[in-house]
Amino acid sequence: MKNKSLFLIAFCLFYHQLSLAQNTYTYTLIDADNNTALISSFNTDVTWNIDNSGGLNLISDLSVYGVADKVRFITTENTRTEGAIPYAYYGDASGAYGQQGPTYYGWFPTVGSLYFTVEYLDVNLNVITTDTFTITFIDNNTSSPDTEAPMAPTLSSTGETETTADLFWSGATDNVAVTDYNIYKDGVFEVNVSGSLHTVTGLTSSTTYSFTVTALDAAGNESVASNAILVTTDSSTDTQVPTVPTLSSNGETETTANLSWSGATDNVGVTGYKIFKDGALEATLGNVSSHTVTGLTASTTYSFTVTALDAAGNESVASNIVQVTTDSSGGSSGGGTVWSESSGNISYSAGNVGIGTSTIPNTYKLAVNGKIISEELKVQLQSAWPDYVFAKDYDLPSLEEVGKYIQKKGHLPNMPPAKEVKENGIEVGEMNRLLLEKIEELTLYILQQEERLKSLENKIDNK
Repeated sequence: MKNKSLFLIAFCLFYHQLSLAQNTYTYTLIDADNNTALISSFNTDVTWNIDNSGGLNLISDLSVYGVADKVRFITTENTRTEGAIPYAYYGDASGAYGQQGPTYYGWFPTVGSLYFTVEYLDVNLNVITTDTFTITFIDNNTSSPDTEAPMAPTLSSTGETETTADLFWSGATDNVAVTDYNIYKDGVFEVNVSGSLHTVTGLTSSTTYSFTVTALDAAGNESVASNAILVTTDSSTDTQVPTVPTLSSNGETETTANLSWSGATDNVGVTGYKIFKDGALEATLGNVSSHTVTGLTASTTYSFTVTALDAAGNESVASNIVQVTTDSSGGSSGGGTVWSESSGNISYSAGNVGIGTSTIPNTYKLAVNGKIISEELKVQLQSAWPDYVFAKDYDLPSLEEVGKYIQKKGHLPNMPPAKEVKENGIEVGEMNRLLLEKIEELTLYILQQEERLKSLENKIDNK
């Protein structure tokens, strides 16, 4: 019984340490005068209209003693170390806010952004874990429009690989608040982001790029460009070109030609393709296997080839040549309608299909502006299913590495961030592959913890 009790105590201590290493705490913004919650349980950047309240306070939602001995709040306005629950940015030990005798517990923020660093400390005041977030205070009661642009940020690079560049910036301020940033590559808009760091992907090895960044506010005012920085991607260690794809045509109209290809492989991985029309570059594509060439002339013969690319910029030799003659003006090559019926199946042979829309993105065969209902949908992936996670040579990152990545990037490794999903959507098959990869990694972490618990139990039983 004694051994079991010792094991239970040790397990509880281990569980607390594990949870501290992996979890981020949540916070509540409080009306200090009424001790009521204004924004509950947030753990990311938030915005608050100061016209809606008087004095404010901020507390950590951590409500269990023993997890941390003290909590230290740090901002440019105030630093406070609180040793009693509720752990408050301003407040007395009993948790009272507002006017308490001669002392007022709370603060009256001004319009702008306030950056918080919250440190959870042990009994020796060593930092156990750290949270960071920003509260942006606005005043919607301001009558005059905001026409003042933010100050330009200062841009720097923190590293690069063969195909990526890590950018970081600081120093941008605004009379109200900076809300987001635009990144430009070689003078062309690249992406809009909300944080102060970003990794640009899809670059070519041994290539120099020029980057700038601008700051924006909620009114849409944009700062002048930051300093320009030059980033030269690393030289590639991969010099092997992909194998040659096999090209074919599966239909044409008066102005389009439908091309498809297969068979290209690479020692690392094929990442894209180039389409050539009559020897001139027509389009550079991602890792797809079909493309519709548009803007052709009726009753005209064209010669097409395709080459395969890898991430290092290596390009295969050209594929076989496929000649396509577009249909004559006034009808399809069959002389009839582009729709046909056979054995109850209806097919369309004139190109791509749009339902409720006339805009069909490049490389897509069907675009629907609306909802689709189906009893079953099958997605057949070309990429590997994530059973590779259970291979002996799989490089499983440590929980500490995962935690650092999340703290820096704000999302799990190898998963798209919310901004990218909002702009580009998700590919159902690929997302299911990534989710299964994370589930299998989580299974490995659980098995590791099980082994550690058994080892701990054996040590306790042997005492």
